[in-house]
Amino acid sequence: MPTPEVTVIIPTIPARKNILRRAVDSVRAQTQQPLALEIAIDRHREGSAATRNRALSRVQTEWVAFLDDDDYFLPVHIEALLEAAEQTMAEVIYSGCRVIDRNEEEIPLREDWGRYGQKFDGDLLMKKSYIPVTSLCRTDLAQDARFGPPNFAPASLYDDWGFYTRMFALGAAFFHLEQVTWVWHHHGYNTSGQPDRW
Repeated sequence: MPTPEVTVIIPTIPARKNILRRAVDSVRAQTQQPLALEIAIDRHREGSAATRNRALSRVQTEWVAFLDDDDYFLPVHIEALLEAAEQTMAEVIYSGCRVIDRNEEEIPLREDWGRYGQKFDGDLLMKKSYIPVTSLCRTDLAQDARFGPPNFAPASLYDDWGFYTRMFALGAAFFHLEQVTWVWHHHGYNTSGQPDRW
């Protein structure tokens, strides 16, 4: 059986080309290589939602994986999430992460950071944003859902929360893989995807 094809999307801004390189290198180091890598550059202060959506609209593979430019995949990320998708028939798969600070020192995981080790909770998802953007999703559902704030909380800063709540409303099956497959760079210059935080 052929391995499903994946496109990786990384939104970025011009000022972050140095950290973008690490993210791109982590994609190139994957044990299961994606068919395509979309680096979506926000040159006009659109914000991460519009930038991701622009790239997402061009994806033609069955699966799409998302990565922020200041984070990076561990080598097994795509392979592990694809295996979980095949085993569970889920359409949104998200995993655990290591968290590091600007000095590359590890930060202990907080309970609210992705609820690592706890099963997906749809009721909780409708109340708070807790799933990281670094997930693997079925492309057709992702293109229907699109990034942006939740329909019921348009003032929310969390465009990935809106994305996941719409995926849930579309009937997508979610699965949390209890494996650390990526690294979250938690530092003092996160933009949170906002166009005014360059």
